[in-house]
Amino acid sequence: MRRAYILVLLAANNWFVGLSQVNYCSSFESEFFEYSGSATLLSDDVVRLTSAINADFGALWSFNTIDFNNDFSVSAQLYFGNTDSPGADGIAFVIQPLSNNEGVSGGGLGFQGITPSLAVEMDTWFNSGDDPTSSDHIAVIANGVNNSIAAHSEFVPYNNLPNIEDGLWHDFTLVWTAATQSITVVFDGVTMFDFNLDVSNVIFSGGNDLFWGFTAATGGQVNVHQVKILDYCYTPSNCDEVTPPTGPENQQFCDVAFYSDLDITEDSLLFYDTPTSGDPIDPQNPLYDGQVVYVSQVINGCESAQRLMINVELSAIVQPDLEAIELCKAADGSALLNFDIILENGGFDSTDELSVYLTFQEANAYSSTLPWSNDYLLSSDQTFFVRMETAFCYTIQELNVTLSNCEPIIPEGFSPNNDGNNDYFNIQFLYGIHLNHQMKIFSRNGTLIFNGNNNQPWRGQTNSSDDIVPVGTYFYVLQLNDDLNRVYRGWVYLNY
Repeated sequence: MRRAYILVLLAANNWFVGLSQVNYCSSFESEFFEYSGSATLLSDDVVRLTSAINADFGALWSFNTIDFNNDFSVSAQLYFGNTDSPGADGIAFVIQPLSNNEGVSGGGLGFQGITPSLAVEMDTWFNSGDDPTSSDHIAVIANGVNNSIAAHSEFVPYNNLPNIEDGLWHDFTLVWTAATQSITVVFDGVTMFDFNLDVSNVIFSGGNDLFWGFTAATGGQVNVHQVKILDYCYTPSNCDEVTPPTGPENQQFCDVAFYSDLDITEDSLLFYDTPTSGDPIDPQNPLYDGQVVYVSQVINGCESAQRLMINVELSAIVQPDLEAIELCKAADGSALLNFDIILENGGFDSTDELSVYLTFQEANAYSSTLPWSNDYLLSSDQTFFVRMETAFCYTIQELNVTLSNCEPIIPEGFSPNNDGNNDYFNIQFLYGIHLNHQMKIFSRNGTLIFNGNNNQPWRGQTNSSDDIVPVGTYFYVLQLNDDLNRVYRGWVYLNY
């Protein structure tokens, strides 16, 4: 028989706990149960089997059969109503081969007459001649014969219970261990039964594919009966062939991704790191680059024998800190931006990794890319949007470029020989920017020989003559006359 599993939804609170290679546990999911009679889902996990009305019946059956060649367990809470006397009639846990087979209501607790079947009844009403005790009691009953005193102890003696029609929820656990053919029943923390029984051969003529569920009934007397299934563990049987899920075999993600992020058409999935066998992986676990993931799908509790193989590529998002760039204004107030500064700023190796845009929308759409230029002319402060990418990942960051009046850059020499190159004392970021500056030139003996301004740079002459002064070292005092009253003093070598 092919291995099968209970459906695991892709949500953390429904994640399974594995018990063995073929037996897995799940919390209650209403869509995997069938409702008979008056059974009604009241909330996410509470099913009302009967209302407090006469001759009512309700049953909750598993959608799929159990393979009793494997272990099975169920933990639930049961509510028997709040009327002790004359409340009736009780709840039974039942296994049988027909999903919606209904038994007798009233004292039959909804399972009387179901043959073949095996039930654990919790009876709250005394039927004289049918029940072995007038107390609330718990008993193991075969083939729906709970109207027989002897049947209440056919396999194991019944046990009396205290009043359970007390308006409280009562804990119920049943465990079937296939290897030892043992059944353990615990009620409100007390072990009621622990016995061995060849269920398949003694009750079901060699059959192992059985439905399970809870039944309840009222008769001439009434109570509200409810069940809350906490968890259950089983292996479905009689599974139809289930195909593997579908999705791209190569999937790429940026930065961080999880198993649940995989692009798969189907919803009911199990994830593995091996092509066969192995334990399923929590879908909230992260993926890693180069990983191979294997995915099966589950339909009606049955898992596909084959698994979809997915190759995962995970690329880190490029996120360097792009510091703002400050450019020095030219005399006309403009500045030239060399895009290579962005390479240096972000630590990039080449322009293949980034592109520049004027708007975020253009960067995101990968449109209207600015041509890579060493002389992008700016007339005012500008915000650019830099798209940085590696493989299939990208991120967009703002890059602020500001234009400023920079500190003057003063050369240490010039040659006024009219060759068209370096013919005057050319101080960068001074002329046309600091319009009110004053430049004084002194000879080595301290004599003032030239007094210039923004309109009159020093070309090697004195104020009194156009003749070029002799080769040598001269001293300057540059006063910007700006808000900070900055003054620069130094020397410059004049040579023809």
